[in-house]
Amino acid sequence: MTTTKRYTVIRSDGKAVQVSVPTDPDPQDLLVGAIRDCLSPHAVAAIAVGLDHVRATNPAVDQEIGWFRGLLVDVLGGPERLERLAEEL
Repeated sequence: MTTTKRYTVIRSDGKAVQVSVPTDPDPQDLLVGAIRDCLSPHAVAAIAVGLDHVRATNPAVDQEIGWFRGLLVDVLGGPERLERLAEEL
């Protein structure tokens, strides 16, 4: 979610005015938006189910895979929705 910051700026005529400047969006919010825009719920469920069985030898990579799978489950609306969609695959 993009938020804004408010600043006071002095114009060339010396008058102070308030301006709003958008802050940078959160990268995770951008990723969630891309997933929702580009993939069907069934595709998201299929990826999440596939990742459930992936284990990496590198613990950092394994943690990232778990994080991404959790993100996908959140995008779907929770584990119950994942289970429902997975049954339909």
